[in-house]
Amino acid sequence: MMHDEMLELIACQVCEKPPNLSTDKCHKSMGRNRPLCNEHDTCRIYEKSQEQLCYILSSPQQNLFVRACPGCGKTEVVGLKAAYEIKRWDNKPGGIAVLTFTNNATDVIRQRISQFTGLGKAGYPHFIGTIDSWLHSYIAHPFGYLLTGYKGKNGDHTIRIIDSGSTSHFLSSFQTKYQLNKTGNVFSNHFYFNLETDKFVFSSEDRILDSNRNLILLSDWQKDDLLNTKSSFLRAGFATYQDIEWLCHKILTTKPESANMMSRRFPFIIVDECQDLSWIQLQILEKLKSAGTVVHLVGDLNQAIYEFKQVNPQIINDFAVGHNFQNLFLNINYRSCQPIVNVCQKIVGINTIVGDCKQLMKHACLYKPFKKNEISNLVGWFENYLVQQSIDVKKSVVLTRSWKNVGRLRPAGNNDINSSQKRLAMAIHLWDKGNIQSVEDSLKYLGRFLAEKYFSRSSTNFRQFYCPDLVDSPLKWRIFLSKVLDACTQPEKSISNLNQTWASWVPVVRFEFGALLRSCSSVLENVLADKAFSFEDLNGNTFKVPSKLGDTQMANTLNTNKIQTSSIRVTTIHSVKGQTFDAVLLVSARDKTGTTDGYWTQWLQNPGSEAARLAYVASSRPQHLLVWALPDPTEDEQTQIRGLGFDILGIT
Repeated sequence: MMHDEMLELIACQVCEKPPNLSTDKCHKSMGRNRPLCNEHDTCRIYEKSQEQLCYILSSPQQNLFVRACPGCGKTEVVGLKAAYEIKRWDNKPGGIAVLTFTNNATDVIRQRISQFTGLGKAGYPHFIGTIDSWLHSYIAHPFGYLLTGYKGKNGDHTIRIIDSGSTSHFLSSFQTKYQLNKTGNVFSNHFYFNLETDKFVFSSEDRILDSNRNLILLSDWQKDDLLNTKSSFLRAGFATYQDIEWLCHKILTTKPESANMMSRRFPFIIVDECQDLSWIQLQILEKLKSAGTVVHLVGDLNQAIYEFKQVNPQIINDFAVGHNFQNLFLNINYRSCQPIVNVCQKIVGINTIVGDCKQLMKHACLYKPFKKNEISNLVGWFENYLVQQSIDVKKSVVLTRSWKNVGRLRPAGNNDINSSQKRLAMAIHLWDKGNIQSVEDSLKYLGRFLAEKYFSRSSTNFRQFYCPDLVDSPLKWRIFLSKVLDACTQPEKSISNLNQTWASWVPVVRFEFGALLRSCSSVLENVLADKAFSFEDLNGNTFKVPSKLGDTQMANTLNTNKIQTSSIRVTTIHSVKGQTFDAVLLVSARDKTGTTDGYWTQWLQNPGSEAARLAYVASSRPQHLLVWALPDPTEDEQTQIRGLGFDILGIT
């Protein structure tokens, strides 16, 4: 089928374009009133390439693996494919399931589908959401109690999900009878059974504790103790996300009729970012595929960077090959210019991608040597360099492998901020600096301060700004933190004045802070598990003048003049997966100590390693400029990095 014929077929189906109306005239008339085209200069479907259109028109009766390179417009294509199938769907009550791995990805795809279909929401019989919520809603919830023995409440058998890192008080009722080799009794949510390895895995988010426990060679009686503990947990209606996956697999395996029912309910499944599928998730898809469901996998195996979640791109490839999935390719990168694309391909050992972004800079790929003890200067240097090159700082980012390295580069990791008093002061200082990074750091400082002072007996989630498990909504917690910081930074509040000594500021905090918290606490009214909870005033026992700093001016202690100079975002590689920037600075670890994938030579040792994939993901984010910051490279190492396509020209 010719390109124009494909466009006509899709536009008539998705947009209901009259057959006798050209796409250009349709855009200028009907398109003005549609969310699909009204903000675009041309027909949005007309912009699609031949390879994109081939997937949109592919058969929902054929298992496919769409191998999509970075910047290929994958999310747009998945949205349009789903919209095309939804508009012509005639298989009710069965529906299409579009599965993602994050809530953000779900929101983006829902938006795309809504724009293409013109519908407010693609609802029943279809499902667009995370694979976790899909498994919970359609397999574990309706069928789980048959295996767990959970009696439910008033006919409701909904399983309540417990975070694997939680240490809430009620969990003391669900722990092992015996201590595990002097590491203490094990909470039921701190471990799960891995079907792939046929072993128990300890996963409490306490890395040292988990590492020690995972090294233990378990005796049979210890395995029985763990199994009994987990059974009690499930029987009470609780589960972790790993438990849900195990339970879904067992349901589909032991009750084949459930797999047949699910296949009729969802005869067509699209999995976006399929490189993030774990072994057990693949086994669940296998059960449904065997029952008749057609599966489309869409993703890039070179962007699989979740080995710590037991994600292995090789088993995903073997799954597709072993089940005769047809391959389609999206090999045009519309995000990055060709020099950046070439570097990315060399990292993972491929040569199939074409860059379709105009090269604006003479040298699009540069490397910056730095002294190991000067890593903290890189952010300021990069920001100045971007300004010199007329590149938007707000559309750029500094990336590194670990949060520890992030800490060396940005305020929230400042090792000098090592007390609760300093954390509160730094939160107030950073709040009004006018950039995203300072706001994020400010929220983290305040969240940690409140966790230490008011929720010390609760489990907190540092990824959600130290949201305590007593608060059911991380979003409400963040709003609460924002309101508190707004209140703290009002000019009339003495707590906002950091140009005073610690001895004068601390009594002000004791006098003002509790009232500020209470004035903002209505945000948490319906999400606090403890309805009687109240923010009390701080006192001389809970908030003291920092030792030996009483007569010292706060601003000097916090080194605020240095901290406020940076406004560019600094974060980890995992945090920006799927995002696009004008420029990226990728910072290597200072040496190989304590890392297997954070030092730049580790990125280049094996094209099939996760270290290489991490560098590939980070390096494929920018449109116009990619810079690698390398610690003291030797002459031979500089020759190696130049061989990848980097240049040192333009760096001073």
